[in-house]
Amino acid sequence: MVITGASSDFGHHFARVLHGAGARVVLGARHLEHLNDRVTSPQSKDNVAIAATLDVNDAESCESFLETAASYFVRIDVLINNAGVLAGAKTCTMISEADWDYMLDTNLKPAWRLSNIYTELLQRSAEQQHGNIINIASITAYRTIKGQFPYAVSKAALVKLTEIMALEGVRYGIRVNALAPG
Repeated sequence: MVITGASSDFGHHFARVLHGAGARVVLGARHLEHLNDRVTSPQSKDNVAIAATLDVNDAESCESFLETAASYFVRIDVLINNAGVLAGAKTCTMISEADWDYMLDTNLKPAWRLSNIYTELLQRSAEQQHGNIINIASITAYRTIKGQFPYAVSKAALVKLTEIMALEGVRYGIRVNALAPG
């Protein structure tokens, strides 16, 4: 199981709960020092947590992250695309083009990128024919909330990305779902 954005908030929570339930997890975030306190020493071969550097805005980093996970565990049963950012309270007339690009490049594009790399890994694997992708959306994808324009749009797009990937993922043995906390 791999989790992006695992150094804080939901990512940290998912890592703690899943590892505590016995899952072997690889935690990814930009700064390893934020992950190291989240990684416990392995108690047994089946209960391992590993920290790995991941910058979701860098294609090479994404590929290296998933290759690292595959080298440790051979199988990656679940990819949790959790990494994301908030833009603060901004309306459509307040946001700059740079803010817009940053929001979509961090909240949407990496889920697509990592999912594609994951699908390629599964296709090359002799050990694994099925997998799961979980995209972490937000309740703001379904609600109209003033002042959350770029974030809500990025999460709504993530929901649509999930729906289409779910249809297309079937041919590769991959289930794709979204969670929308909030």
